[in-house]
Amino acid sequence: MSTQQKQWGAIIVMIALFAMIAFVTNLCTPMATIIKNQGGNDYQESG
Repeated sequence: MSTQQKQWGAIIVMIALFAMIAFVTNLCTPMATIIKNQGGNDYQESG
């Protein structure tokens, strides 16, 4: 395996780890709140 392939492999692993940690620790909630407050009222419950 060449060094270029190893670097891409390491980058992909880091992105995958970050995605798993962000999902488990619920880091994506602020982004969902921002999108919801910008007029995307499809997912909001009325009442």
